[in-house]
Amino acid sequence: GAAAKASAAALGGDLVIINKTWSWIEAHRGPVYRYRFDRAPPIRPGWFGDRDVSEAGAFHAGDIPYMLDTLDAMPWDYAAADRACAAAASSYWLNFVQTGDPNGDGLPRWPQWREGGELMLLDGECRTAREEDRERQAFLRGLAGG
Repeated sequence: GAAAKASAAALGGDLVIINKTWSWIEAHRGPVYRYRFDRAPPIRPGWFGDRDVSEAGAFHAGDIPYMLDTLDAMPWDYAAADRACAAAASSYWLNFVQTGDPNGDGLPRWPQWREGGELMLLDGECRTAREEDRERQAFLRGLAGG
């Protein structure tokens, strides 16, 4: 059913991208600004051919038009919340490139990862939150022999 489908999707994402990134972040000793991109791009039906991705949610590389504030490069029906997310995300990235710190005027403060275990959630409203899946990622890392 739906729960099995959601679990399979979560495990697939963990094994392909998330756990490897999580492991790298945990091993890194320098400043780390961790984020989770939760904004689901408004993909038009038929954009990916016959594949139905209408319920894909946030997906790998779906954050790129937001980080670069290039939403108009995609023919999707972006809402005001998408534009707000793109403005904030691109400002964070520009600040980081220029100074090594994503924080800047008018943006919610993004703490370094080790300051308190909070990451930045990038969505229509950007905010910090505690990590939700540490136990699952540590378990998967243990299975991988790390």
